[in-house]
Amino acid sequence: MAFLAGLTAVSQVQPRLASRDLLELELVTEVDPDALLRTIGLGGTLVPTVVPGAPRDAIPRFRLRP
Repeated sequence: MAFLAGLTAVSQVQPRLASRDLLELELVTEVDPDALLRTIGLGGTLVPTVVPGAPRDAIPRFRLRP
C-alpha cells in the first residue's frame, strides 16, 4: 500500500478486501488506467499476475516481487 500511495498519480489508496493471500485495493488516481499500470510497472515492486480465463478487461492483479 505504501508503494502505491507514494506514486504521484495516486491520490488515495483504500483497502476493500483482505484475506490470507489476497489484498484488494481501491485507488483514486489522476491519470487514465493505462498510464497508472505503466507507472506501477516501472517501480518493480509489483509484478502483473495472469489469471487464467479472465476477460481482457478484468481488473488488473499484481503480486509483490519477492
